[in-house]
This record gives sequence, structure tokens and C-alpha cells, in this order.
Amino acid sequence: MLSAIGNRLHARSASLLVSLESSLDRILQGWLLVAGLASAARIATTPTWAASHGVLPIVTPYLLLIIAPFASFVLALRWFRNGDTQPQPVTRLAIVGRWAVLGPMIRDTVASAMERPARAEEETTGVKDARKQARGNGGSPQ
Repeated sequence: MLSAIGNRLHARSASLLVSLESSLDRILQGWLLVAGLASAARIATTPTWAASHGVLPIVTPYLLLIIAPFASFVLALRWFRNGDTQPQPVTRLAIVGRWAVLGPMIRDTVASAMERPARAEEETTGVKDARKQARGNGGSPQ
């Protein structure tokens, strides 16, 4: 029963991830629209004394509020475009919890299956072939 719930939650999280990744442009456009309208409303309701100091000191913080998250997100998407192929750090920062070391065959299979879901079956057949070969050589699969 718990495994069925776990499988269902995993499927829902995977579908949520796909829907978020496919609609990133709409999310960014929505941010620009909502934050821009809210900032425009706030600037429009600024007291009249601020008009004597000029428009730039009033508008600049709101422009930064609107543009900074958008620009940082776009830059992050460019800089980490192929983040799954980047080398892993030598020193891990995740020292809390119970972590299991995966064998190289399992780790490579999981990484490539996550990288290209369409190749998942192709990778699993490679694992099956490796197990057959290990059994044929008298060894046991890991």
C-alpha cells in the first residue's frame, strides 16, 4: 500500500516537473506582468511630494524588483544549460543524513536514464547484459 502511494507521488512529482519546465517562459512573462502592474500601481499612488525629487529615485527600486529575478533566472538557464554533464565536486557539502554509495554501473545507469528517458530501456538492457556476463564468469551481480 505504501509503495503504491509512493509510486503515485513520484509520478505526480515527475509530471509537475515536466509541466514546470515546459512553461518556464509563461512563468517569467507572468512575473513581469504581475510585478510590473503592482509596481505601477504603487508608483501611481506615491504622494505628490515625491514628484519634486524627480522620477528616477522612485522608479529605480521598482525596476530592480521586477528585472532582477527575471535576469538572474535567464542567466542561470544559460550558465547551467547542461548542468547534468558538469563534473561533480570533490568535496560534498551534503554530510547530513544517510547516504549510500552507488556502484559505478548503477550510478551510470541512473544518470543516463535521468538524462535521456527515451534511452532508459536501452540502458537497462546494458545492465541485464552485464549481470548475465557476471553470472557467466562465476561472479555474482552487485
